[in-house]
Amino acid sequence: WSVDSIRPYVLEPIEWFGPDRAMFGSNFPVDRLMASYDRLWNAFRQIIGDFSPDEQRALLGATAERIYRI
Repeated sequence: WSVDSIRPYVLEPIEWFGPDRAMFGSNFPVDRLMASYDRLWNAFRQIIGDFSPDEQRALLGATAERIYRI
């Protein structure tokens, strides 16, 4: 498990749907077999580091807030 090994699985859905329709989630506690919670979320942040601040906000919470009306 590495940032590079999960990069395509993170970026492809974002490419398909765009930041306004994609959102991050985890499979914890099962994901703990591969990485800590902090490591997983830091990997997500690193992978989207070249996205604009607005796109990052959307992916890390704003899209979920809008879709789920929370």
